[in-house]
Amino acid sequence: MKVHKIALVGMPGSGKSTVGRSLAHLLGWAFHDLDAFLVARWSMSISEQFKAWGEEQFRLHERDALEQLLAQPASLVLATGGGTPVWHNQMNKLRESATVVWLDVDPDAIAQRLAQNTELRPLLASPTSTSSADSSQETLKRIQKLYKVRRSIYAQAHIHLKAIGPPEQLADELLTAIKKYTP
Repeated sequence: MKVHKIALVGMPGSGKSTVGRSLAHLLGWAFHDLDAFLVARWSMSISEQFKAWGEEQFRLHERDALEQLLAQPASLVLATGGGTPVWHNQMNKLRESATVVWLDVDPDAIAQRLAQNTELRPLLASPTSTSSADSSQETLKRIQKLYKVRRSIYAQAHIHLKAIGPPEQLADELLTAIKKYTP
């Protein structure tokens, strides 16, 4: 296989970390989660980093971490943050350094997955609302808006996978697609 680095892109909640871990296991490669890397580096959650620095400064730190991980000589699978490819022309950097895979998940499915867990995804968290139904609707609207803005960037990935099914199955499907892919 000619591929030595695989970068997973997609919306928050699309399964990049879970599928990436499974794919790395199948390949016998290292797995890195960019968000986890940033959390460990700064000893703050992603939400805390957004609050402390604002999105622009967070994205600069994210870019530096991405470059550091992609510069490693070893084969690896990398789960990026949902916004990683959107900022600072990073999709081009990803495409130059790795085989990029878009895990494409329908916004409604993402909203269901994230119904109880938006704290790690600051751009999707809804302001306090009077009911959980209102909050869920707000979150769905935010997801739909982000998806609409980001999908043209994600679509630049080398491989597009409709991410429907359990993570292990998706990892198997990805492995097959990657083996067929010729850069």
